[in-house]
Amino acid sequence: MESHPAPDPRTTDDTSGESATRSGTDGPATRSLGWIVFLAAIVIGILAGSPIVGGLQALLPAPRDREILYWTSPSNPQERSDKPGKNAMGMPLVPVYKGIPGPTGPHRIDPVLQERSFWTVPVTKGPLVRTIKAPATIHPAEPLIQEYSLKVGAWLEQVPVDYTGQQVKKGEPLFSAYSPDLVAGQRELLLSAKAAGGENTRVDDVVAAQMKQNLSNSKQRLRYWDITQDQIDAILQEGKPRKAIAFVSPTNGYVLDQSTKEGDYHEAGERLYRFADLSTVWVDIYISAQDLDHVKVGQEATLATPSFPDRTWKGKVTYRYPELEPVSRTLRVRLEFANPDNVLKPGLFVTVVLAPDRFGEGLSIPLNGFIDTGTRRIAYVSPGGGMIEPREIQTGSLLDEERVVVRSGLSEGEAIIVDPTYLLDAEVRLRAVNRNFVPSPLWRELDEMTNDPKGTMGGKSGSMPAMRKGAAK
Repeated sequence: MESHPAPDPRTTDDTSGESATRSGTDGPATRSLGWIVFLAAIVIGILAGSPIVGGLQALLPAPRDREILYWTSPSNPQERSDKPGKNAMGMPLVPVYKGIPGPTGPHRIDPVLQERSFWTVPVTKGPLVRTIKAPATIHPAEPLIQEYSLKVGAWLEQVPVDYTGQQVKKGEPLFSAYSPDLVAGQRELLLSAKAAGGENTRVDDVVAAQMKQNLSNSKQRLRYWDITQDQIDAILQEGKPRKAIAFVSPTNGYVLDQSTKEGDYHEAGERLYRFADLSTVWVDIYISAQDLDHVKVGQEATLATPSFPDRTWKGKVTYRYPELEPVSRTLRVRLEFANPDNVLKPGLFVTVVLAPDRFGEGLSIPLNGFIDTGTRRIAYVSPGGGMIEPREIQTGSLLDEERVVVRSGLSEGEAIIVDPTYLLDAEVRLRAVNRNFVPSPLWRELDEMTNDPKGTMGGKSGSMPAMRKGAAK
């Protein structure tokens, strides 16, 4: 029998050790690679479901067995295109495949969000009414503001009206003044009157007519200097000129400002007083640009003030200013109110309510029935069963009772969620993008690298296959 040498234990041990060492090295490396690929797949899946970078799936190779219907924006499902590209925000468009519901369909809300107890209200159709109510302040009507100045240079001697805010009545003395020109004018008046009233029979008709004309001119000159007809008659009756002549108020009202002091000299044309007649007052309100169609010249209005809670005043819109305020972007509108008893004072805070503007019938929803993203308005329709559907809508004028006109996007009777939060908006956008996510060759390559033909990526929870298949839990 042929004998064989016994194997060297050291050789066997070394070989086994080398084999064990090699096996121990390959095992952890493979598992580490699997974890790296698994984490990378999770990151890619999250990015694909994000509304911010959801366009990543547009960069993945499209499966050959799926037909692309159109391309849409991950942040705005209403934006569609027949070819790849970018949306208005620069994000890549994502494909929508045949047989997979589009991102505009209903979405089932996460139970955690449902616990927030969203309230719904119906879209209603009815009369469209807009009533504008605005705060304002009283100020004098500009046509009733008068300035008073001397027509001739003079020295003031007596000044009974000498402070701002003083009430005056038409015909009451404001001050008396001395002027050499006024004295000369009175003397001319007296001489003309004496000549015209003489009984000189030698004067022919032509000369008599000229004398009467001179008398008329003398009276007119004094009237040009604001001397009243009663004062002229008194001078003629007295038969001598007055040193100082009183000047009277031309209007009723109060003194807005004055610059009079006894003994001062004032040139002709220098302003002495500024009066305001409050028998009619103006009120200015400021309305937003979206309410321009609801304010018209001649529109009636009601004024109220806390200072007189039992009274109201009736007025109307008299003017719409031609330009908007540069900062607030509002339009200034003027209203006019009668104030015969002078109760309404300049600077008084009041509230103005315009007559309601009725402009037909239409659909309307509450102001808190949609989200305004700045570029579009989204309402969330609730068909029931925990489902909601985001709907882009077009809104119009504001209405009474904090409602707004709906021009398009909703139908009468549909239930919408009131006070939708941005958390709800984000949930819908995430599900809208994940719904369109389908397997691609890149995912198959990741499966092969991990020797996971079933595509579970080493996970047992099924979360990754659910994302890969576009399921929205």
